[in-house]
Amino acid sequence: MKRLLLLCALATMMLLLPTSSSPQVITRYVALGFCQIGSSSLSSAVTLTNTSACAIGVPTGAQMAEICVEVAAVRYRDDGTAPTSSIGVLVAAQSASIPTCFQYSGPLTAIQFIASTGSPVVDVAFYK
Repeated sequence: MKRLLLLCALATMMLLLPTSSSPQVITRYVALGFCQIGSSSLSSAVTLTNTSACAIGVPTGAQMAEICVEVAAVRYRDDGTAPTSSIGVLVAAQSASIPTCFQYSGPLTAIQFIASTGSPVVDVAFYK
């Protein structure tokens, strides 16, 4: 009898659990390329489309980038105005040997970087 009551209670609880109306979507990214922007290129504002700074430019179909800042700080803007060493979104390396990384899915052809302090290096991996 106790077993039957326990099974009924369990069945009732399962019926009351919320169900998902849409399936879970798993996104897989496809790597499209990598570039490293050295500190000499970051002395003035530079875009990812500048092949002198980012040899591959922005690959066709790229929708997102993993961006890592090494050694020192940079600033970036993506609103069509070039950043300066004191104006723009600041991204500072955690230390000389530990980079700060972030995912960026804004306009890849518009983002511009400039050194804010020291001799930073910016690593960019492109994905679709």
